[in-house]
Amino acid sequence: MSSHQIAKNQHYVWRFYLEAWAESGNFSCYFQDRQVVTRTQPKSIAAQRYFYEIPRLSEDDLIFLRLFNSFIKDRRLRKLNDEFISNTQRAFKIQDHTRKRVLKNKTPSPDKRGDQQFQRELLENFHSRIEHDNMENLKSLREGDSSFYAITDRRIKFIHFLCIQYFRTANMQRRMGNMPSIVCGHDPKRTANIFNIILAHNTAASLIADHSYYKISILENHTTTPFITSDQPVINLFDCHKSNDICFYYPIKPDIALIFSTETKNTNPTIYEIETLNCILYNKSHNQLFSNNTEYLKELVRRDKNMFSNLTF
Repeated sequence: MSSHQIAKNQHYVWRFYLEAWAESGNFSCYFQDRQVVTRTQPKSIAAQRYFYEIPRLSEDDLIFLRLFNSFIKDRRLRKLNDEFISNTQRAFKIQDHTRKRVLKNKTPSPDKRGDQQFQRELLENFHSRIEHDNMENLKSLREGDSSFYAITDRRIKFIHFLCIQYFRTANMQRRMGNMPSIVCGHDPKRTANIFNIILAHNTAASLIADHSYYKISILENHTTTPFITSDQPVINLFDCHKSNDICFYYPIKPDIALIFSTETKNTNPTIYEIETLNCILYNKSHNQLFSNNTEYLKELVRRDKNMFSNLTF
C-alpha cells in the first residue's frame, strides 16, 4: 500500500484562482445557507470531503452515459468520452475480477485500500493536471494579458479549462443530479460528476472548432466597486433556454474580469455594469460568494439573489 496521502478536502473551485481575492491570506465569504459573512482562507471553502470520489455505476447508469455519448458526431470525441467512462470504473472491474478469483481459489481477500484511493483521486488528479496546464494562462490574465489566445496550444488548453471550471462545481453536480433521466434505473446523482466532464469535453470541442468566432474581452475595473467571485466562478451570461450560443463571464481578480464570447465587449465597464455582473454572478452562485471587500459584500447580500433572476448584461 502506498504511503501517498489522499487529498480529503477536494476543491471544486481552484484554490490558486481564489487567492487573487485574498489579502494577507484571507478574504470575505458569504455563506448563503447560514446567511453570514465571515473572513476565511481559500483553502477552507469551495471544497467538500472527497467531492470527486467515483461511485460504482449500475448497468443502467452506464447505458445512459454511453447512449448520450453515442449522439456525438465527432468520432474522436466519442472515443475520448468512452475511454473516460471506462476509466472511472476500472477499479471496480479489478475488484470484481479479484473477487471471482478469490472465490474460485479460496485465497485471502486482498487489501482494497488501493482501489479506494483510485476512486477518490482519479477526478482530483484530472482537475489538478488541467489547473497546472493553465497556471501561466491565469497569471497572464491577472496582468490583463490575453495574448496567449493567439497561440494554438495555449488557446486549446484555456478553452478546455474554462469549460471544466464551468461544469466541475457543486452547483453543476446538484443540477445534473436532479435532472430527469430517459433510462429507467439510472440514478443521475451517481453519474453527475462524470456526466459533467463529458459535457465539458463536448462544449470545449465545439468552442475550439469555432475559436475564430470567439474573443476574450478583458474588463479592467477602475472603480471602487470590486468584481466578486463565487463557488460558480464561470457563468454563461446567455439564457441557455433562449440561446444555443455561449457568453462566458469569468472574474479574474477584484479589478480584472473576462468575457469569452463572439462579441467584443467594453473593456472599461462602468460601476453600473460591474454591479450588474456581480448581481448576475450572485444569482447563479450555489452557496458561497467571495470578495476582498467585506462591507461591499455585506451590502450586496442584503438583497435576495432571486431578485436578479431576469437581469442581463
